[in-house]
Amino acid sequence: MYDLKQWEGSNLQEHLANYETATQKGYAVLTFTQYGHVAAPLYAAVMIKRENNPEQRAFWALSQPQFQGIVDAQAKDGWSPMLIAAHGPANGALFAGVFEKRKPVAVTVLGLVMSTKTVTGLTTIQGRNADARTKGLRPVCVASYGEEGSQRFAGVWEDNTGADAVLWNNDGVLDSADELGQRRVAQESNWCRPVFLTLNKNLEFCSIYEASDVGKFHVTNAIPGLGFPLDYAEWVTKKGFLPVSVQAAGEDVLTSTFSAIYVENDEVRPRVWSATGTEAETQIAANVRGAMSGSIIRQAAVVIVYKKRLVYARGFNMAEDGWPQAEPTTRFRLASCSKTITALAALQLIEEGKMNLDDGVQDILNLKTPDGHGPVDPVFNAIKVRHLIEHSSGVQTDTFESLSQLTTAFNSAGKNVTLPVSAEDTDSFIATLPLVSPPGLNFVYNNCGYYLLGRVVNKLRGTSRPIDAYQKHLFDPLQITRIRRAKDLIADQEPGEARYQDPDLTVHTSAFPGEKLVPNYYGNHHLEIMDGDGGLTGAAVDVARLVAVLTSQEDSPVLKWQTIVKYFTRGVQLTTNNHRAGYGFDALRVGSDGKFSGLKGGALDDAHSAIDIDGDWGSVSVFAAADAPNAGNSSADSGFLNVYAPEPDRDSLKGVADLFPQFGMPSL
Repeated sequence: MYDLKQWEGSNLQEHLANYETATQKGYAVLTFTQYGHVAAPLYAAVMIKRENNPEQRAFWALSQPQFQGIVDAQAKDGWSPMLIAAHGPANGALFAGVFEKRKPVAVTVLGLVMSTKTVTGLTTIQGRNADARTKGLRPVCVASYGEEGSQRFAGVWEDNTGADAVLWNNDGVLDSADELGQRRVAQESNWCRPVFLTLNKNLEFCSIYEASDVGKFHVTNAIPGLGFPLDYAEWVTKKGFLPVSVQAAGEDVLTSTFSAIYVENDEVRPRVWSATGTEAETQIAANVRGAMSGSIIRQAAVVIVYKKRLVYARGFNMAEDGWPQAEPTTRFRLASCSKTITALAALQLIEEGKMNLDDGVQDILNLKTPDGHGPVDPVFNAIKVRHLIEHSSGVQTDTFESLSQLTTAFNSAGKNVTLPVSAEDTDSFIATLPLVSPPGLNFVYNNCGYYLLGRVVNKLRGTSRPIDAYQKHLFDPLQITRIRRAKDLIADQEPGEARYQDPDLTVHTSAFPGEKLVPNYYGNHHLEIMDGDGGLTGAAVDVARLVAVLTSQEDSPVLKWQTIVKYFTRGVQLTTNNHRAGYGFDALRVGSDGKFSGLKGGALDDAHSAIDIDGDWGSVSVFAAADAPNAGNSSADSGFLNVYAPEPDRDSLKGVADLFPQFGMPSL
């Protein structure tokens, strides 16, 4: 049990007496709040006795100018607020704060306003948070005060760099109780926890979330002040939890409202390195560990092929104990590496004589607008398969993913659309969009083009979805079983899927029925219909089977080598002209030995992937994070192999026996 002193509803004199007595007995402030009327402030506090309590300095019931002076003076001596409180009107609020030594000194700002849709400068709470991200800071507390229509905020932002850096979010600054509830569900479902929760007298809530782990926690929200002692007794006295955040608002004891966060243990569990899979005497794992240690990456997998053999396959964690261990068979979102698969499926059709590069896309897809007409831009009929695979179609690259614009297009045609939207809905929406440029004129990386290419593949294969065509004609002959459509919602994730976290921990309105908040890329984008351009998820070892087709220099069960040579040669020409290569890659080049090198990167806000080929060598690297190394770089010479698995590390793998059979796939 923790050694605590606690009180609530105390006036300033009572509070000062309680504080002085507890301080003299070796207690330090754990959390406190200031509320009531500015002429008669009330206080609640929890103080804790530990062996190594930090030295603290406390200041109570000060005006904004007085408190700002204290902040400035204390900062000169290296002191920063660990917690501040404010209540009252915007032009007459009372402030209080408890200070501790901080290195570097925290950034403390008073009098911030709520931004409008167009204003997010440093005078706003949102602008300060955005600035904090760029400077490696994180908010540790926020005070919410003022009147309706003139809300104000004060905040403290501390250093968030180094090994202890965490992901955080403070987007919910004036949530209603219902909005806060939705935000909590979304954040907690995404393996995050609330670390601070405050409220104002209008019962508007401001919350801070972190992707850190302290074990079990409990949040009590908007409980009447008279009921708080019972709540405290239940979670602290009876269950042994620690109250790390207690905040209150209201004019007096009878009308006060409390919110509290209780934790099982306030010591954050450290992130620990672990690796699984085939062992190899190389520096590769150490190189990956170095990249993950300085980042937010918790899960990754790396596989390497030499010619047509799998010679390296490992999963890596830099995560808290209990986080699922990444394996070479763990499925990661492939993002735009899905385009490589789509391109190979298209080349199969060309090789089989079932499609030509100069076939008209509209002749195959026969797209119709929501009101049943052909594409609104007559030039759409000039788009060829060549334009899709080479990123020169001229279609708008990302608009097709806009659910709001899609809904508007259907409503304008007198049609309703049901969430989640289907691929057929998306096809119709694309038919309403004007082209950016005539087909073949400009080479611009194009997600919509590869979405359409996937639809061309499934149409010509007679399947309802691209993934079904890929499975039957590309995966089954190679005995690939662990590539599939990504699932959108967290509740729908299948076993063996990595966990994903947006670096800003943003939440958005769901694209699925219910209009509730969801973590980014867990339901606000409809990945499940984006097979062609970015919606696949797969195990690195299974994607490596496709890479081996490209590095074997031989005919394979799915493509003849001369087919690859013919179309990769065209990709080399596009790369030379300073364009994205197309044919499933960002960059392609050919060496004096006639062997290809190339890179395809995939990037979502919460996942990165890369396919890298270098002559006889190939790699697949997948990361469940946005700041993964060497994913999405368009240079054919700067991929994973050259940076994280350079020679001679690579050469030491040449003699490794084929590992594909260990993962249920026979040698090629």
